[in-house]
Amino acid sequence: MKKTFKYRIYPTKQQVKTLNESIRACRFVWNNFLNERKTLYETEKKSISKFDQIKRLPELKKEFPFLKNAYSQSLQQVGTKLDLAFRAFFQRIKKGETPGYPRFKGFNRFNSVLYPQYGKCGCQIKNGKLAVSKIGDIKIVYHRELLGTPKTAAIKRTSTGKWFVSISSEIENAPLPVSEFVAGIDVGVNVFATFSDGSKIENPRFLKVEESKLKKSQSKTDKLVKGSKERRKARKVVNRIYERLTWKRDNFSHQESRKVINKYQTIFLEKLEIKNMLKSGIPGLNKSILDVAWNQFSNLIKYKAVEAGRTVNFVNPRNTSKTCSQCGRIVDKPLNERVHKCSCGLVMDRDLNAAINILRLGTQSLGLVPRSSML
Repeated sequence: MKKTFKYRIYPTKQQVKTLNESIRACRFVWNNFLNERKTLYETEKKSISKFDQIKRLPELKKEFPFLKNAYSQSLQQVGTKLDLAFRAFFQRIKKGETPGYPRFKGFNRFNSVLYPQYGKCGCQIKNGKLAVSKIGDIKIVYHRELLGTPKTAAIKRTSTGKWFVSISSEIENAPLPVSEFVAGIDVGVNVFATFSDGSKIENPRFLKVEESKLKKSQSKTDKLVKGSKERRKARKVVNRIYERLTWKRDNFSHQESRKVINKYQTIFLEKLEIKNMLKSGIPGLNKSILDVAWNQFSNLIKYKAVEAGRTVNFVNPRNTSKTCSQCGRIVDKPLNERVHKCSCGLVMDRDLNAAINILRLGTQSLGLVPRSSML
């Protein structure tokens, strides 16, 4: 399986300048290729392949000498990336969706450069540094060992001016010892996750912690003149808060998903349609849903389960909160009612009732019989 290893790098001022020139070259190629495709279709109703576009790169380098500052394979990869964007665009059209057309990239919308062959004169970790073609050796914080067989590397510039390298590596699975426990997991807003064995993960509410600072910095930014130096500085403060929120969510999701994988052999989750849930219209609910990042948590569990030899399955979430886990009756209740009460006599936390139903549905779909609904 593929695994990404991310490291912080500290380029010098000259290296930052060269990296920015490489990103600028890649962005220019993207916009040039996109304009070519768009113009050709609008004027002649024809399309052009990525191979034909990539063949034009030597000509572009003669016409625009600054393109020579970038690694040649990185420029070629831009053509591949644009082609994938168009493929995804047309696939969504076939499905009846309304996708956005691939867009031209401004300065703040293209922030990375990809090296498709790790170690072959492009980019590699060597002698405690990150050796990059046409840039030199860059200081790297090598906080974890790079495992497996590295395939590609990407250097990215964040909105706050930080630099990272992400290395995609092919690694072998490392199964954990078989566990006897299975779990159904119900995710929510009040409590982040409730397990069928009664354990819970509290909602850290990261946005609520940062919200006052975010509003204050955004308000200050909005009052400044667009394009001014002061506005750019103020905007960087806003970006730093968003960056901090992202890091907190990432760290939380990674740590909690690892705990789940370490404990449970088989895991059942709800197959949630977040886009549909955001159409509820309930004040404040959308913000809370986006803050908890359920999809990120679920995807990390699924991703880590492959390496650890665990099983993850998704069930239909319909009526999991309303169905009584003891008798099967449907008990309607509003969102603000947090206790499940049924005429059969069962009184239980709403989320725990849902988690037990998720476990039941999951085990039924696999033909399994759990040791107990309260593991």
